[in-house]
Formats: sequence, structure tokens, C-alpha cells
Amino acid sequence: MNNLFGENVTAPEDYYSTEQKEKWYKAFVKWADEEYFKKGDISGRFCCGYEWCCDLCKQEKANGCEDCVDTIIEQLKTKNIFIDYEDFDFEKWEVLANE
Repeated sequence: MNNLFGENVTAPEDYYSTEQKEKWYKAFVKWADEEYFKKGDISGRFCCGYEWCCDLCKQEKANGCEDCVDTIIEQLKTKNIFIDYEDFDFEKWEVLANE
């Protein structure tokens, strides 16, 4: 998001509504599911045991790639990377979590 001076800034998490966060989360899960179906197979992208985030995954939901997305979000928060819930470039968020 841009501030009044045109600078790109990330708003504090409480700036975003619950609906915006849920919309972003659902879109992130959909993106991860699509990545799995495009590039994954029994041991492919976002398939348990293959991707970088699998070692950190708690496998609590077992509902498609929701656990993958939860792990990525947890890594972003661990690294103090503020999530811009208006930025739907999920590949960027995955890379930031993996750095």
C-alpha cells in the first residue's frame, strides 16, 4: 500500500479486516493447491515430505495445502515479516519465508 507521500509501506496487521485476511488466506491456499496440481505428483511441489516447508509442518489440518500455507505464514511471522494482505503475489511470500 502507498502512503500519502507515494512511498510503499506495509500497514500494521490490525489495519486489515478479518474478511480481508480470510480472503487473502483462501487465495493463498488456492494458489498452493494449483501449484501442487500443476507441478506436483506423489512426491512433488507442496506434497508432504518434498517442499522446504515440510520439515516445519505440523500437519494439523490435512486439507490440501492449508498446512503448507500455515507453515509459510508462521515462518513469515517468525522472521518478523509483516504480511500485506492486499498483496496476492504468493510466490513472493513463499520466497520471503524460505530466505
